Amino acid sequence: MKNITKIVIIAEFFDFLTTLIGLNLFPMHEVNPLFNIFGQNLTILFLFKLIMVLFVVFMLEKHEKWESKIIWAVPITAIIPVIMNVGSIITEIISKI
Repeated sequence: MKNITKIVIIAEFFDFLTTLIGLNLFPMHEVNPLFNIFGQNLTILFLFKLIMVLFVVFMLEKHEKWESKIIWAVPITAIIPVIMNVGSIITEIISKI
């Protein structure tokens, strides 16, 4: 498995994990617009995201070599929600002190 694919998988895993922690342990809300489209059903949202992650993983693994370094925008974009979630969780923890 390529490094870029591993990074995307790890980032998405931590996105799922930090989202669950934020929703269950803190007064946080899911801001993904698809959450409302799916009737505020977190299970359906996670299944949809899982399907999309599998598609991205398939596409990343399918190509032997990417022509451009711009492809690294994919894992960088996947890391952004994790950073935001962790920041929100830390803020919530600090506010409780």
